[in-house]
Amino acid sequence: MMLYSCEKLGICKDRNLQVDREIYQGNRLRIDGYYFAPSDTDGNGLQLNEIIVLYKSGVAGFPGNASAGHEDDYLHLTSGSADLRQSKGAWGTFRVTDSTLYLCKWKPALCGYPAVQRTCEIINDTTFIVHSTDIKGKHGTGTIEKDVIFRFRHFYPKPDSLNDFIKN
Repeated sequence: MMLYSCEKLGICKDRNLQVDREIYQGNRLRIDGYYFAPSDTDGNGLQLNEIIVLYKSGVAGFPGNASAGHEDDYLHLTSGSADLRQSKGAWGTFRVTDSTLYLCKWKPALCGYPAVQRTCEIINDTTFIVHSTDIKGKHGTGTIEKDVIFRFRHFYPKPDSLNDFIKN
């Protein structure tokens, strides 16, 4: 009996991101830090905040979730981590068109990485609201409608944007 992985059989394929990387030259959003929003709670009931880092190169970093109030510590600990640089689910792209931010990333999965696009309304240079999330997977595209407010926090030194998936 022979066993084959779904990758070798060509069943599992990563989806392409919906937004190509392009240099961000605007001033609609600050990029000298990170954005955060409540995302979940941990096993102890502590609030976790999702972190998004935007770079002038058009790369978006999604380093993970940190305990509320400890985002800076989390970024200092993970900054430059080879594990993060080599994690496809931690990277994506973004584009700003007028007052709309499009965030794209890969979502880790067992069989190929689906592509996720969030459509966000820019409120000001330190706040945006995610209104919808489109997930493009092997069985088609689905949409989640849920408002999530992301707020900016200045951070220095900002984590590096080098990764193994999106060329700067």
